[in-house]
Amino acid sequence: SASGNYPWASGAGFALSAAGQITTAILMNITFANWNGGDVTADPFVVDADMPEEGTIFRMVTTKPNTANDVFTISTSAYKTASAAYDPKTINVWPNPYFAVNPEERTPLERRVTFTHLPEDGSATIRVFNLAGQLVRKIVHNNGTQYEVWDLNNNFNIPVASGMYIVHVTTAGGDKVLKVGVVQPEERIDVY
Repeated sequence: SASGNYPWASGAGFALSAAGQITTAILMNITFANWNGGDVTADPFVVDADMPEEGTIFRMVTTKPNTANDVFTISTSAYKTASAAYDPKTINVWPNPYFAVNPEERTPLERRVTFTHLPEDGSATIRVFNLAGQLVRKIVHNNGTQYEVWDLNNNFNIPVASGMYIVHVTTAGGDKVLKVGVVQPEERIDVY
C-alpha cells in the first residue's frame, strides 16, 4: 500500500481478475498479527497494522518437511581470508609434563610430545636443552602444519632421561621459551 504496508491476503478475500486467477497474493502464506500487541479477536479485525521496526528478527516455522527435491540457493559476498598476525606466544607443548604416557601414542614403545601453534607458512627451529644448558635435540619444523612431534630422543636417537628441559623455539615472528617436564616409564626387558 502507499503507507509501506503489505497488502494482506486471507481466506476468500483474494482479488480475482479472471476465473480462478489470483492477481494479488503477496505474502499469501505468511500472517502478520498486530505487532504492537493489539486485540486479534476484535471484530472487525484491523489488518492494516504497522510493519515491525527496523532490525526486528523473525523466526519462520513450518510443518512442511524438506525433501530431496528441494533446492536452496544462498548468495553471499566474496570470501576474504582474514590474516591474523602470527604470535609466537601461543606456541605450546602437549602433554606437559609427560608422565610416561601420551594418549596419542599408538604403541607401548612410542614416546612423544607435540609442539602446537607453530607457523604453518614458514619454518621454525626447536632446540631442546637440559638444565646444564647442553643441546639435547634440534628439530627443524617445516612440514606445513602447526604441529611438530618430539619423540623424546636426543640427537643420537637415544631416549632422554627423566627431568626438566628448556625448549627454545625460533620463528620468523619471534621466539618462545618453554619448560618441559619428562618422566620416562620404567624400562623392562620382556625377552631374554
